[in-house]
Amino acid sequence: MSSWVGCSYGTTCIGCSVEQQSAETFPAFPALLNAVHRGVTVRIITNNYGDVVCDGDIDIATFFALNNITIKWYTSTTFVHSKYVMIDGELASVSSVNWSSNSFINNREAGILIGGAGASKALDFLTSVFEEDWSNGDLFTPTSTYSAADMKIITSTATRKVAVPSGPTNRSYVTPKPKAVSGTVANFTVVTSPDYSYSAVMDMINAAQESVEIYIYQI
Repeated sequence: MSSWVGCSYGTTCIGCSVEQQSAETFPAFPALLNAVHRGVTVRIITNNYGDVVCDGDIDIATFFALNNITIKWYTSTTFVHSKYVMIDGELASVSSVNWSSNSFINNREAGILIGGAGASKALDFLTSVFEEDWSNGDLFTPTSTYSAADMKIITSTATRKVAVPSGPTNRSYVTPKPKAVSGTVANFTVVTSPDYSYSAVMDMINAAQESVEIYIYQI
C-alpha cells in the first residue's frame, strides 16, 4: 500500500510523523482502521521491501500493526503481485489495481467482484490460496517505539472519515458505473500465477478462431 501523503518514500528511510501518517488520505487506510476497531479481523499479506522506518517516524505497516491488524511478509514465491480482497468469506475482489493513487485515480485498471449464489467454489479456491500463503508468511512485528502521546493518536478508536475521490470528469470516455451481472455464467475459471496462469492463457490464445484483444502493462 502506497501512502497518498508521501509516507512510503525516502532515500535511506521511510515514514512520517505520527500526526502526518494518522491523517493518511488513501481511503483504505481509515476504512481498514474503522473495520478493525469495530471488531473485524483484518489480515494482510504483502511484500517485504526491507524498508527502514526513520527514527521517530511511523509507516503504514507499523501503524496498522499497532492497531491489531496482522501483517505477514509474503514468502511463497519471489513476489506477490496480486490485488485481492475477501470480505466475510462471501465477496472477493480480484483486480489489477495497485493500492496507489495512480492506480485508483489515473490508470486504466480492471477487476472483478465475485460473490453471490454459485460463487462458492471460486471463493473457496481463492481462500485456499490465501490461507496457504498466510501459513508460509513471516509475521511482521514493529520494532519502533512511541511516546504515550503518540500511542494515543495511533490507537485512537474514534471513527475516521473515509473520503473517496470523485470519479473522472476530464476524459472523453468514462466506463459505465459498475453493476452486478446476474444469471448463469457458462464458464468461469479462477487461476493463479505462477502455477497455471501460463497454460490457461495459452489455451485461450490457441483456441482463438476470430480475434484476440489484449490489455497488457508492457510488451
